[in-house]
Amino acid sequence: MYDIFEIILTGINYTADMTHVFSYRRDNEPEPQRIRIEYVRPAEGAWETGVNIWAWNPGDIFPEGWPGRPMTREGDAWVFYFEADTNVPITLMFNNQGPGGAGGQQTDYATITTSSRVYQIRDNNIGDVTPIP
Repeated sequence: MYDIFEIILTGINYTADMTHVFSYRRDNEPEPQRIRIEYVRPAEGAWETGVNIWAWNPGDIFPEGWPGRPMTREGDAWVFYFEADTNVPITLMFNNQGPGGAGGQQTDYATITTSSRVYQIRDNNIGDVTPIP
C-alpha cells in the first residue's frame, strides 16, 4: 500500500495565472510479521481441551510462570503468536497442565532460530523444527 500526496502551487503575475501540481508517493512500511507457532497433536484426552506454550530465550520469559500461556485452537493445530521483536532463538515446550502446573503432561524441548516465520511442530517430530512457508 502507499499514499499519494498532491501539492498544488499557484502563482499569479500580471500576465497570467500559473498552476503546477506536484504528486508524491509515500510507501507505507509493512507491519512486522509475528512469529506463528502451530502445535499439531493427535486428538487425545486432555490435549484436546487445552494446550499451553512455555518459552524462554536469553532475554525474555513469560512473567506469569509455569505452565506458560494458553494456545488457541485453529483447525488441527494449537496456535500462539510471538511479537516480531521477540528475541531469537526461542526454546519452547508444550503442556496440558492446569494453572500452577497441576497434573498433565509436557513435551520435549524445541528451538526456533529465526523470526518472521511460521513454524509447525508435530508431536511425533518435536525435535525437528523447521519453518513452513
